[in-house]
Amino acid sequence: MQTYSVHTTPRFEAKQALSADFIAQAAQAFQQEGVIILENAFEVAQVQQWHTAFMELLQKKVAAFEQNAGGKVQGNHDVQRWNMHLPTQSILFDTLLLAHPVVVAVLKAIFQRDFAPVFIASDIAFPGSTNQEIHQDGGDFSIAVNIPLVDVSQANGATEVWAKTHLQQGVFSQASCELSPEAIQSMVQTYPNDFLTMKRGSLSMRDMRMLHRGTVNHTQEPRPLISLIYMPTEAKAPYWQVTNFFVRQAKKLRQQAWKTGRQSLIDHANTLGRMCDIGAMSDRDYRRQIDAATYAQLSTDAKYLLRFADLAPAIKPDFEVARSWRTTWAMAKDLGLYMFEFYRKKWSSAN
Repeated sequence: MQTYSVHTTPRFEAKQALSADFIAQAAQAFQQEGVIILENAFEVAQVQQWHTAFMELLQKKVAAFEQNAGGKVQGNHDVQRWNMHLPTQSILFDTLLLAHPVVVAVLKAIFQRDFAPVFIASDIAFPGSTNQEIHQDGGDFSIAVNIPLVDVSQANGATEVWAKTHLQQGVFSQASCELSPEAIQSMVQTYPNDFLTMKRGSLSMRDMRMLHRGTVNHTQEPRPLISLIYMPTEAKAPYWQVTNFFVRQAKKLRQQAWKTGRQSLIDHANTLGRMCDIGAMSDRDYRRQIDAATYAQLSTDAKYLLRFADLAPAIKPDFEVARSWRTTWAMAKDLGLYMFEFYRKKWSSAN
């Protein structure tokens, strides 16, 4: 049986006074270790309300997916694992979830540049989920904030992480770094691991370049995490007309993939969708447009973080975003090349 040296993830009390020293300590620990946990960031009663609303939405999504897939697959992300974007019209689209004051302060100290939540989604391990391969979530610098809606333990699938594997030559940098399979194998033999166990009300912040994996949920209940992915942003955004064209293509491919039940095709469709969100710097497109009532209840920080989102026409945004053909072309080129290569391989395999 494989054994690893055990690491203890740094934990901070989120209710502590929001001082400059506290923020600096949390940011430094994140940079050194690749992950930190903020405890008691939310009231348990609030988390329970979110959990109730979340499970109702999830049950509807799973039912629709299984109907479309004809029962051929279980999970839209991996074996008995699900991802679900949070709808904008929901109590889950909460300003405290999107822009917790402590989280925002620590993110600002780490990024030292503009950033935004590109994905406002979730990660759910169902009973029967298997261990994932040890991996990075891409080689580009980004930060995942995971908010558990239940207590998370090793029994129900706590995320396993390998500390310091985000560092390059032992030094923190925001430069891209994609590890080879050989490097990953070597590092998991050398670097210490830990399981991100948390009580409801806590959250974790993780450098997405660090090595990690989802683990088995041995219980009889799902383990849902809200997943907010914050990424560095450009000053100018692509034009919505082009963004939404590719979003519709990703949606069409996703619907086709569900009917086949082929996990590889589902993964391609999900990848295209994620690329759309990254290019647009927001997953709040025409399908998840922010309405006036929802916008009004957002904090100033949340409104700024969501400045790239598609807003209802009646809204006068607090933060105007310029759009340019340069960023539009860059996004369209990446998405167009991905789609071309995907359909080329699909056509080649069919012939």
